[in-house]
Amino acid sequence: MIYTIPEALANRLRPLIPASIPLYTQRATVDMVSEGQPPVAVAIRFIRPAPVRQLPGAVMAYDVEIAFIVLVDEGRATPADLARAESIYTAALQSLVEWEIAPGRMTRFSDGPAPDDEAGVALFSFGVVVPTFITSTP
Repeated sequence: MIYTIPEALANRLRPLIPASIPLYTQRATVDMVSEGQPPVAVAIRFIRPAPVRQLPGAVMAYDVEIAFIVLVDEGRATPADLARAESIYTAALQSLVEWEIAPGRMTRFSDGPAPDDEAGVALFSFGVVVPTFITSTP
């Protein structure tokens, strides 16, 4: 169940990302430096599950946190690429405000991975928190 959440988010956000920009999910290796790679890419990554509370009836609530990351190769990005990256980031945020991944399971936002600028590739991100529930077995 946990690993289906990043794919559900990818399905929701894929229409917002131009076909020329790669969308990496889960274990795919992001390649920003090989020849022919576009200067902007998007990644959706599982961060962690976090127990939240015990509920009546042997149910535990926990949050699954996913990161939405926009990567930009600053050395190759044009002003149009930077505008496209910002547009994707904003559209993704707007698309997930109060989105219910399933009835009664509304997404919230959290911090994503820290901003980075490794090897000239900047990333900016946000976290998406999806409430999840597990019941005990007899």
